[in-house]
Amino acid sequence: MRYRVGVLLLLMLAVMPAARGQDGQTTPSVSKEPLTLTCEQAIDTALQHNHQIIIARAETRLARGAVDEARASGNPTLALGATYIRFDKVTVVQIGPDQSIATGVLNELTSNAAINYPVDVSGLIRTAKSAAYLSYLASTFDLQTQEETVRLQVAQAFYGALKAKHFADVASEAVDAANEQLRVAQVNLDQGTAARFDVLRAEVQVADAKSKLIEAQNGRDLAMAALNLVLALPIEQPVSLVDEQITVAAAVPPVAESADLAAKQRSEVLAAQVNLEAAHKSIKLARASKLPMVGLNWTGTFAPDATLFSPRKFSWQAAANISIPILDGGKAHAKVEEAQAREDVAAEAAKLTEESVRLDVRTAVTNLEGARDRYNVAVKSLESAKESYRLAQLRFEQGVSTSLEVMDASVARSGAETNLYAASYDYRIAQAAFARAIGKPAGAEGAAK
Repeated sequence: MRYRVGVLLLLMLAVMPAARGQDGQTTPSVSKEPLTLTCEQAIDTALQHNHQIIIARAETRLARGAVDEARASGNPTLALGATYIRFDKVTVVQIGPDQSIATGVLNELTSNAAINYPVDVSGLIRTAKSAAYLSYLASTFDLQTQEETVRLQVAQAFYGALKAKHFADVASEAVDAANEQLRVAQVNLDQGTAARFDVLRAEVQVADAKSKLIEAQNGRDLAMAALNLVLALPIEQPVSLVDEQITVAAAVPPVAESADLAAKQRSEVLAAQVNLEAAHKSIKLARASKLPMVGLNWTGTFAPDATLFSPRKFSWQAAANISIPILDGGKAHAKVEEAQAREDVAAEAAKLTEESVRLDVRTAVTNLEGARDRYNVAVKSLESAKESYRLAQLRFEQGVSTSLEVMDASVARSGAETNLYAASYDYRIAQAAFARAIGKPAGAEGAAK
């Protein structure tokens, strides 16, 4: 027996983790192999595992259940019942000195069926159904808002991590370049063509480059950890990010056109409009509580043990009832006033939401334009910095310039590379923010192409 119980417990422990994994609501386990992700794949991962998304989906299911419950309130209901009674003895009526009649039974069994159907003459049930559906619709828009927010957060974290990674790469290349410059300076010193100052200067540059490399590597590690947090992955999970070719739009959509588009499709605006309509329905619902309620009822009863005073085994009755509220102490009036206040709040909230969305669009367009211009400037600046560094090295090798000129050119080239990487990923983040502002998915491609 103990063996069987032990086997059963082992089977349960083996099945439970698999069941949780199928629900998709647990954090994935750490894998030694790096998880290779593009931006779109990172977004898909976050949408599957992000805790806020899971909560929003559960709230949507709750709202859907409320809709089904409201619809069911207008459907007929059927109830079955049965009663069994055991008496202490049978009741007997004495008719004569030698004759008696039993008026009851020792065991009494009664079964019944009742059908009730509400007649929605006041429209109360219809209004409740409509209000519940609007609440469900609002919850779907809230879920969409949460998904759009997570998409933007993932894009920001993804491109932020790539930017930090390239910063570390540039810093590593700067260390290599500084070491090479130190080697050349030492060779020239040994040959008598350079001063001791050039070597000391190169050593300082190497130390400074190593310090910046450590800082860049720490920033890269923290950015990767932040990305894992957004993706709801274990912090220790190694992730390999796949970069994609950047495409810079020649022009940015006008603010007015983008704002009008956002006002039509942003989930926050749609949710606010639905909430306003739901608030209007709540006024009708409150007023309907003053109206009469009508219901139909049919009840059938079956008693197999007939008696003298209850000779029928089966009987039924039908009834129509009406309830007219006359005096409720002002409760219905208070409900109407409360609903009207909620409608006023919802109306102002809808206006504020649309204004906020338009401001978001204006900000996103401005940032996108600035990011595009900074990227174009950074491209040209890097071209000039590379050419300057090439010429400085050539002049130094020919002995017509000092190592100071080469170091300055190297620093300028590294700075230009860093600026280009920063401008590149800032532009992609601005693309994602613009897509979020107008209510489109924020993926790797962006919305401003």
